[in-house]
Amino acid sequence: MAGERILVIDDEEIICNLLKDTLTDEGYQVEAVTSSTEGLGKLVRGEPFDVVITDIRMPKKDGMQVLREAKERISDLIIIIITGYPSIETIRESSACNAFDYITKPLDPD
Repeated sequence: MAGERILVIDDEEIICNLLKDTLTDEGYQVEAVTSSTEGLGKLVRGEPFDVVITDIRMPKKDGMQVLREAKERISDLIIIIITGYPSIETIRESSACNAFDYITKPLDPD
């Protein structure tokens, strides 16, 4: 999978930087943004990404909205949800919206 393009969307800059640095070191092309609307804008404009990693809790649009809107436009897009506030409800909702995976924070780079 190395070389694939990944979009990271998280309002926490430290998480964006951690994921970007870790995944870049693994050979992926990573773009990280701290705004859900900016991330969705990239997808709407057709910027090519193979994977999106998005936080659930963000201002303006949350990660579930990102997931739903992105999947409406690009049905085969791989979307991974990350959250520091896991719950059965968000696990069910992300699964119902065809999220690829659901990962809890704090993130371990390994």
